[in-house]
Amino acid sequence: MKKFLLFPLLVFMTAFIVPACSDDEEDIFPPAASDSIGGDTIGGDTIINGGDTIGGDTIINGGDTIGGGNSNEVVLEVIKYNGRMVVNGTYVQDSVFCEITRKSNKMTLNILNVKFAEAMPMYISLTVPEIPFNVTDNGMGIVVFNGDSIVPMMGTLPAQAFMFESINGSIEKKESKLYFSATISGRGKISFSGDIVE
Repeated sequence: MKKFLLFPLLVFMTAFIVPACSDDEEDIFPPAASDSIGGDTIGGDTIINGGDTIGGDTIINGGDTIGGGNSNEVVLEVIKYNGRMVVNGTYVQDSVFCEITRKSNKMTLNILNVKFAEAMPMYISLTVPEIPFNVTDNGMGIVVFNGDSIVPMMGTLPAQAFMFESINGSIEKKESKLYFSATISGRGKISFSGDIVE
């Protein structure tokens, strides 16, 4: 009697035994996606010759593209300057850094860690994109730039409260200097004079 009871029990138990996976079976978890560092693809952006990608642009020959411009434009150079910024003729800040990213037909100005009034609670950085420029042909290598009604970026967001109503300036390559002045909506006038950072 016991044998008859054991046989159906064994059949019932073996029906629910899950066979162990062999080494030949396909892994149900695909390998984690990894980024290629050091010259290829990071986060879906193409890196050429060790450059960096900021804002979804392709960087060429180690230059930096900042602010999400047109990836079809060639970055000619990125130059950093250190100088003095004056706001409304009275509020002076020394050791202010500005960066110029010059593309094939327009340039971007980055103003780093500044305040536009002494009462501002914190320092900010602004990116002023798509400024038209012209290179003068007088042997001095002077780049003249100007623009109107440009909304800068603060990080990845437009900063309408700091709209540049006008901006004009020059880059004097022979003397390694950057000059510009601008009128910022609701903030007044600013001016900058700086030397290139080697």
